[in-house]
Amino acid sequence: MRILHVHSGNLFGGVETVLRCFAQAQGAAPHNDEHEFAFNFDGRIAADLRALGSKVYDIGETHASDPFSVWRARKMLNAITRWGRFDATVVHSAWTLGLLGPAAVRPLVFYQHDVLNGSHWTERLARRAAPDLIIANSAYTSRSTPRVFAGQGAVVVHPPADLSPHRISHAERTAVRTRWGSSESNVALLIAARFEPWKGHRLLIEALARMHANPHWVLWVAGEAQRPHEIRIVDEVRTIALRAGIASRVHLLGHVENIPALMQSSDIYCQPNTEPEPFGLTFIEALHARIPVVTTELGGAAEILTPESGYLLEPSPLAVAHALETLIRDPERRRLIGRQSYERALHLCDPDRQTARVVASIERLRQARAA
Repeated sequence: MRILHVHSGNLFGGVETVLRCFAQAQGAAPHNDEHEFAFNFDGRIAADLRALGSKVYDIGETHASDPFSVWRARKMLNAITRWGRFDATVVHSAWTLGLLGPAAVRPLVFYQHDVLNGSHWTERLARRAAPDLIIANSAYTSRSTPRVFAGQGAVVVHPPADLSPHRISHAERTAVRTRWGSSESNVALLIAARFEPWKGHRLLIEALARMHANPHWVLWVAGEAQRPHEIRIVDEVRTIALRAGIASRVHLLGHVENIPALMQSSDIYCQPNTEPEPFGLTFIEALHARIPVVTTELGGAAEILTPESGYLLEPSPLAVAHALETLIRDPERRRLIGRQSYERALHLCDPDRQTARVVASIERLRQARAA
């Protein structure tokens, strides 16, 4: 089956990580499905996929405020789909579905990565595009589907994750820890998330401020601010850390190319969301790195974590600080959780299995339409 994935392409986060998994599944046995990609913006994800050998189409910068750019992108997408003779189109956001869905080849699949509220203009446009199939990345996400697509349910398929079996060596781990200011005797805490207000950066710093007397931790903050409001969050993190007297132990790493190596070099992953996460691929990646996860009991995280693989907490600095203090004091507890975490990640998001499930859902739709 030939599938064209369509996305904006101007940012890099969880959706883009999923697209990489589809690219890596290109031509995989037993079905030898073909995954190709079209983007409105020729950004980092397009470059990454080209480096993997994938076919990537540039359909041109598109802005909802510029009707001509929308018309041009639709015309380009329509030409690509006619020329490529694709069996299905998969769009990965309400924005893409609303603006480009009318020009896509059918069946049209909406892979719902985010919670829908039913009132945003992109969702109103998406409703008019009328997808033939909706695949949600979590049960939590799927519960919002009827807000936009009344009477239409979603098939829940947890997204594929990049779960490479490669393990870094002890020497590589030591080098990473030394580079980012952590000795083997310290406990390295990590948060690797977009600088969105609800991703919990501020809450984590407030929790660590309560732990300023504990000398045994450092924090690594991985990620590059991509938009103005994200830059403000970075500045806020710096300010709170400075006022709390912990700035020397809070390391802002910026963009990190090898996140799996960074996770394997850390000891605890802590991302205390203050609003629900639709799913949480970063949690899966941390579990796969065999480290405990500390987050809040909101959204898709509750489908990921078990008591054996991490902590689900109320979103308060006191609760987060208590969990971190407990894990910092108990290395054996961290190791025990780590052994359970790896299997949990594979169970939920094995890339080959989950990619095959997405393709199988599309194939069932095609067979039903042909009947």
